[in-house]
Amino acid sequence: RKITVDTPLYTAILSEQGGGLKSFVLKKYRTAKEKDAPAMEMITATNPAEFPMLFSLDNGAGTDLPFFQAEATSVRVEEGGKAELKMTAVQAEEGVRIERYLTFTSDTYLIDSRYVVSNIGTVPLQISPALVMTNGPFTSGAAGGGYLSGGAAGMFSGPAAYVNGKLEEIKVKKLADGPFMLQGAVRWAAHVDNYFMCALIPGKGNTGTFSAVGDNKVRTVLTGGILKMAPGETEEFRYEGFFGPKKLAYLKETGYDLAEAINFGWFDILAKPMLYLLNFFLFCCGQLRYRHHSGDLSGQGLLLADHPEGHEVHEEYAETATQGRKTSGEV
Repeated sequence: RKITVDTPLYTAILSEQGGGLKSFVLKKYRTAKEKDAPAMEMITATNPAEFPMLFSLDNGAGTDLPFFQAEATSVRVEEGGKAELKMTAVQAEEGVRIERYLTFTSDTYLIDSRYVVSNIGTVPLQISPALVMTNGPFTSGAAGGGYLSGGAAGMFSGPAAYVNGKLEEIKVKKLADGPFMLQGAVRWAAHVDNYFMCALIPGKGNTGTFSAVGDNKVRTVLTGGILKMAPGETEEFRYEGFFGPKKLAYLKETGYDLAEAINFGWFDILAKPMLYLLNFFLFCCGQLRYRHHSGDLSGQGLLLADHPEGHEVHEEYAETATQGRKTSGEV
């Protein structure tokens, strides 16, 4: 079955086969500047084995997708509220029961996921919990040219991670030589575009391994090592998933060091305060109209503001500059 989740910010569809995200549509962002352009779809995979937020106990190998039976087929989150969805998978032959609790909140793109794994068999188990995400190019016309397309000149698009207090951006051509792997304190692992970001965030005690592999599609895996479970024993694992705009102020407010995904290189220490100031001016103006492209001052960030009366101001994308210009905007 398909499980639909509707919030003020997005509409998501979960698959019971594997429990991954089949669709995640942002209500306030479009794929192009035209007013009749479709809403932004963050998921492009069609194979349940490639849906983001797949949880496995085999180090992300994905050889066997558990069937997560949901307690409800639809979840609606009202403004200012939150809702929880429980999904349960029982693998009798392996002696494993997985209870999955997903929490959706009205004012954030974060999804809280909690997994309670129980050994219901009669023999000890050896497990290696992992959360998996597979990403490919956005549909044609998506902002910034889409994942792995290279986006605008000089703009990074592809897998990234914040590990050991350092931003790591992995160019896709590096993956042609084989998997890329990092070990240590993994704060988050993601795929980033000029304007959007899909990220997996491990829970507390986040020492683990981040690996990326692929070409046209990049598979990101967060692993936490090997655990042994005695019969009747229970273990709990927690993650967050973020699927939304790469807007600096919003990422800063969300936490988890997600704002580090916006990187200005040598000019970072100066550019970010300037960006905050620019967004402040945009917010304060009564009638705003900001035109920008993927090479704007934000580098890789969305510059959106809210009208003082509460009406959101939608951005319009200009054509990508071809002469190395860094800014193209008007208020």
